[in-house]
Amino acid sequence: MNILFINNDGSGFADETQVTEGTTITQLFHERIKNADPTAYLIRVNRQPVNSGYVLQEGDRVSITPTKIEGATKILFINNDGSGFADETNVAEGTTIIQLFHERIKGVEGNESDPSGYLIRVNRQPVNSNYVIQEGDRVSITPTKIEGAAIARQ
Repeated sequence: MNILFINNDGSGFADETQVTEGTTITQLFHERIKNADPTAYLIRVNRQPVNSGYVLQEGDRVSITPTKIEGATKILFINNDGSGFADETNVAEGTTIIQLFHERIKGVEGNESDPSGYLIRVNRQPVNSNYVIQEGDRVSITPTKIEGAAIARQ
């Protein structure tokens, strides 16, 4: 069966992956993360924490994120593009807001998105593209135009 596996250990990939029916989250963890202690990771399925015996289901979205990455900065990333999530995440020390934008916001059919079409804020304030992300920052990226949306007039 297919699941989406998101590895947040710094290699930054998300791939559809085949797993055998009956595979538990613990088995997947040990297959994917070698010689590691699961208690040092935040393990989520469909954006929710699960217990170690959780049996994976077709279409599950699995993310495994270390709770501390050497040389990383922890931030709260709020994506307002319609997928509606806010997650604590780690970024490399020295990451600028524009680098984070290009890592997180993908354009149509793999083309890069244009940052001028987004309101990018850190701690509720607009920042320039060279802003270096700091520990604990609250980053939100909101499109200024949503496809198919209409403005209500009174």
